[in-house]
Amino acid sequence: MMGAASCLSAQTDFGAFLQQIGVLFEVPYVVFRAGDSVQCYAASEALPVSTEGLEAQVREHRALLVLGPKALTSWRPLHFYAGVPAGDKGVLAVADVQPRRFDQKARHLLEALGALLGVWEKHAGQKQRYARLLRGKARLLEYIATGKPLHEVLDAIARWVEAESSGVLVSIVLVREGKRYCGAAPSLPLAYGQAIDAQATGSNVGSRGAATDTCAPVMGEELTADPAWALDQELAHGLRACWSMPILAPDQSVLGTFTLYGCKPGPLEPQDQELAVLATRLTAIALERERQQQALQTREHQLEAVLEQAADAIMLLDRERHVLLFNRAAERLFGYTAPAILGKPIDVLLPGLAEGLGAAATPMQTEAVRSSGERFPVELSCTVIGQPFEMYLLIVRDLTDRLRYEAELVRAREAAEAMSRLKSVLLTNLSHEIRTPLTTVIGFADLLVEEAKAGSPFQEFARLIAEGGRRLLHTLSEVLDLAQLEAQEIVVRPHQLRLLPHLQPLLATYRARAKQKGLKLRLQGTPHLEAWADPVLLERVLEELLDNAVKFTTAGSISVSVQQVGNRIALIVEDTGIGMSAETLQRAFDEFWQASSGMNRTHEGLGLGLTIARRFVGLMGGTIEVWSAPGKGTRFTVWLPARPVVTAGQVA
Repeated sequence: MMGAASCLSAQTDFGAFLQQIGVLFEVPYVVFRAGDSVQCYAASEALPVSTEGLEAQVREHRALLVLGPKALTSWRPLHFYAGVPAGDKGVLAVADVQPRRFDQKARHLLEALGALLGVWEKHAGQKQRYARLLRGKARLLEYIATGKPLHEVLDAIARWVEAESSGVLVSIVLVREGKRYCGAAPSLPLAYGQAIDAQATGSNVGSRGAATDTCAPVMGEELTADPAWALDQELAHGLRACWSMPILAPDQSVLGTFTLYGCKPGPLEPQDQELAVLATRLTAIALERERQQQALQTREHQLEAVLEQAADAIMLLDRERHVLLFNRAAERLFGYTAPAILGKPIDVLLPGLAEGLGAAATPMQTEAVRSSGERFPVELSCTVIGQPFEMYLLIVRDLTDRLRYEAELVRAREAAEAMSRLKSVLLTNLSHEIRTPLTTVIGFADLLVEEAKAGSPFQEFARLIAEGGRRLLHTLSEVLDLAQLEAQEIVVRPHQLRLLPHLQPLLATYRARAKQKGLKLRLQGTPHLEAWADPVLLERVLEELLDNAVKFTTAGSISVSVQQVGNRIALIVEDTGIGMSAETLQRAFDEFWQASSGMNRTHEGLGLGLTIARRFVGLMGGTIEVWSAPGKGTRFTVWLPARPVVTAGQVA
């Protein structure tokens, strides 16, 4: 227990003051210790433990002491303690058995209260005056706490200082965006405030400007002789002395100045200066509260604007699942106005939801009811807002159009799949019905070429039939390959492949075709080089590249080379043909595109060969590059992995 402490009744003046401090800081215990005398105020029961040792620490260090639960283990059951020096020997402290948050503003306020009590202790003979100061301060703090308009609070502070001082006049000047405005000057002429408003601040604007610029108090004992007032004589209005203090926010930014004026030259009374310090701190509290209130209102307006402009319905529910917030999108979605639905249970809108309501990692689908009774599907997201209030934030989106669209997509996909299956069947049948007789025609044509007399018309006719058949068979293969690629029916079966030995038979076929055109086909590379590739797809790629090389080369040579670069194998097909322009090169791999088209095109083909080659290379986990210049030839480089890789088209 507190022992010798006398816990005062709120009926006494000092007890009422301590009670106001307890209310202001929302704590149950307030202690004032001066020497051997200790007085306390307890909201319900006496202070459960002596805090004399804590007050001794404050007195020894002459500084604010704030302690939390960890530092108060020896003073249980206390979990919060804050004490400040009050005069030479006094200490003012607030305590609580519950943990408390004590921010910078509260620290400033407690220090101000401690300073006030120090003055009261030092000047015991002026108890009556200080009692009035305390009552006035409490009244001003009440004005601030209850949210009275700022101009009324500032006017009350100025009048309070003037009433309790030795005849000084008060001016409170506010600073906003580099300009000054008269916040309160109840006893100064109207012209004073008019001359100040919207004027730029600066160190040359009297003592107020100097205090703002230096962030320190400024004294002017004779204004008429002070150079700082040379441009400010119109503000003097018979004033001869002043004492100005900057009003600082918790972040040390300047909010304005608090100035006392005297009608006689000379320094102001110390008690007036002390009163100004207290009033300046009260003014800082009022201005900071106003600034925070404006910031809060701005944030509320922004949040309200976001909520009202949101496309989705947003609702806020209390613990009992009653609607607390209902935005405009919710009004449009459900057909209710906000006043009509606020306070109603959520079951009115989302039947059966209240019991299973809780936070979910993903949105859920449920059924909602409009004001007309119509039921419709919605997507619901729920966020649980915990301490200090248990609330639920719901975001609701109408799924009617989306589900209808998804159903249409499903039907369209099913129809497309049916068409794809029909296409696959058709292509399979075409492959069988065309390739089989076409192979027969080519075979017999080749036989006729061999049997016919050399140089005879019959031999030429048979050769043309064979070439036309092969051209048609190649075109059919390209179309079928493209169809299989589009249907993702190509099965990739890669393995470690020794390139040169595997490609020799194919190169022998194209060497004969090149020889017919007077071209040389060379093969270069190390026989042991291996790549991770599908042999069938690799042959098809090389066929397409060699077809192009033979087709577009009229003189010179074609070379096929194999190189290893790091963990990749380069298969290079280079010719000395007509080459491609920059525009043609950009579209070389486009489907059905050729440099020449229409009835006047110079070379046969569908324009699918390079498209198919690139996609086959991609299925094997490789890439293909091309270089070309008109009149100089073309070089295709196929890059393949040298070691096993897993590709998108690979199957077990």
